[in-house]
Amino acid sequence: MRERDVVRALVELPPEQRQPLVLAYYRGMSCDEVAETLSLDVTVVIDRVHDGLTALASALRAPSG
Repeated sequence: MRERDVVRALVELPPEQRQPLVLAYYRGMSCDEVAETLSLDVTVVIDRVHDGLTALASALRAPSG
Protein backbone atom coordinates (compact mmCIF):
# COMPACT_ATOMS: atom_id res chain seq x y z
CA MET A 1 0.00 0.00 0.00
CA ARG A 2 1.30 3.40 -0.91
CA GLU A 3 0.81 6.76 0.68
CA ARG A 4 -1.11 7.93 -2.37
CA ASP A 5 -3.58 5.06 -1.87
CA VAL A 6 -4.24 6.24 1.66
CA VAL A 7 -4.57 9.87 0.56
CA ARG A 8 -6.94 8.89 -2.25
CA ALA A 9 -9.13 6.87 0.15
CA LEU A 10 -9.05 9.70 2.68
CA VAL A 11 -10.15 12.27 0.09
CA GLU A 12 -13.10 10.07 -0.84
CA LEU A 13 -14.46 10.07 2.71
CA PRO A 14 -17.33 12.43 3.51
CA PRO A 15 -16.04 15.69 5.02
CA GLU A 16 -17.60 14.94 8.41
CA GLN A 17 -15.37 11.85 8.66
CA ARG A 18 -12.32 13.23 6.85
CA GLN A 19 -11.94 16.45 8.87
CA PRO A 20 -11.58 14.81 12.32
CA LEU A 21 -9.17 12.22 10.92
CA VAL A 22 -6.95 14.82 9.32
CA LEU A 23 -6.91 16.97 12.44
CA ALA A 24 -6.24 14.03 14.76
CA TYR A 25 -3.76 12.00 12.74
CA TYR A 26 -2.06 14.52 10.47
CA ARG A 27 -2.15 17.55 12.78
CA GLY A 28 -1.73 15.57 15.99
CA MET A 29 -4.72 17.09 17.78
CA SER A 30 -6.46 15.37 20.66
CA CYS A 31 -10.16 14.56 20.40
CA ASP A 32 -10.85 17.49 22.71
CA GLU A 33 -8.89 19.84 20.44
CA VAL A 34 -10.65 18.50 17.35
CA ALA A 35 -14.01 18.96 19.05
CA GLU A 36 -13.19 22.56 19.92
CA THR A 37 -11.84 23.30 16.42
CA LEU A 38 -14.94 21.87 14.71
CA SER A 39 -17.40 23.12 17.35
CA LEU A 40 -18.59 19.60 18.07
CA ASP A 41 -19.12 17.53 21.17
CA VAL A 42 -16.15 15.25 21.85
CA THR A 43 -18.38 12.16 21.65
CA VAL A 44 -19.36 13.18 18.11
CA VAL A 45 -15.69 13.53 17.20
CA ILE A 46 -14.92 10.08 18.61
CA ASP A 47 -17.80 8.55 16.63
CA ARG A 48 -16.71 10.28 13.43
CA VAL A 49 -13.10 9.23 13.85
CA HIS A 50 -14.22 5.64 14.43
CA ASP A 51 -16.55 5.71 11.42
CA GLY A 52 -13.86 7.33 9.27
CA LEU A 53 -11.23 4.76 10.22
CA THR A 54 -13.68 1.95 9.52
CA ALA A 55 -14.53 3.39 6.11
CA LEU A 56 -10.87 4.06 5.35
CA ALA A 57 -9.88 0.49 6.22
CA SER A 58 -12.68 -0.87 4.08
CA ALA A 59 -11.66 1.31 1.11
CA LEU A 60 -8.04 0.23 1.43
CA ARG A 61 -8.96 -3.46 1.54
CA ALA A 62 -11.14 -3.20 -1.58
CA PRO A 63 -9.43 -4.34 -4.76
CA SER A 64 -8.41 -1.38 -6.89
CA GLY A 65 -9.87 -1.34 -10.39
